[in-house]
Order: sequence, then C-alpha cells, then structure tokens
Amino acid sequence: MIPRSTVRVQKWKEWTCDSRGFEIRKGQRLVLLLGKGKSGYYPVNDSTGEIPLRQDTVPSGNGFYEVLPRAAHIKEFGEAVRAVRMCCHITEANNDFGFFYKWAWDCSPEQRSARTSKNELTAWLFERMERREKKQ
Repeated sequence: MIPRSTVRVQKWKEWTCDSRGFEIRKGQRLVLLLGKGKSGYYPVNDSTGEIPLRQDTVPSGNGFYEVLPRAAHIKEFGEAVRAVRMCCHITEANNDFGFFYKWAWDCSPEQRSARTSKNELTAWLFERMERREKKQ
C-alpha cells in the first residue's frame, strides 16, 4: 500500500470578481493547482486553481469561461502539466494580481516537439505558449 500524506489547502474566499462556479462537497474530487505561501498551500489564482473532476475527466471550463480546448482525461491532463513543468519555469509575474506570467524554456524545441507528439493537450499548451512568446 502506498502511504498517503495529507496536504491541507486554504479555501479561498469568494468575492464579486472571482466566485466559485460550483459548490464544494465532502468527498468531491478536485484537481488543485497549488502555490505555497508562508501559511501553507493555496489554489493558484483562486477559482482557476480549483478544477472539479467529472468522473475521470477535467472539464474544459470552470463554470465561467473556457480554460482548455476540450475536456481531457485526468491522465492526459497530468501528462500535459508534467510536460510544462519539465520544459519551463516562471520567471516573473507581470501584474499586481500575478495572473500573467513570463517564463523561460528549460528544454529545446526538439524536446518540446517530442513531448507534443505524445499528447494533444501538451501540443495545444506549448503552441499557445510559443505564440504568446512571439508577441512579447
């Protein structure tokens, strides 16, 4: 049996400009995109850091706007997140709220291409990142 550890996450408070698009229920499965601060872990960018699962699928939207091009199986989503984490790191947040980031690539275009050929969602993410990078 794999030992389990507990990560406690501070629930963010809803407000006018960022409210939860779903009700949190006991036993609900969520994908949490977490940051770590002095007081512990928190969902990154509040509502966009909490993603409710529907069976084993990450929905394309979070209740208010579309985040992904389509719903993705949790394994595909996890592979895409790992690919992004392996291939880049955030270097700077561009505004007071930290919503817009700059990043540096940690893998070559060839390595990125190898990752995108295995996962459609990774290809979509990298393509958007590369397109945004050209605009800057």
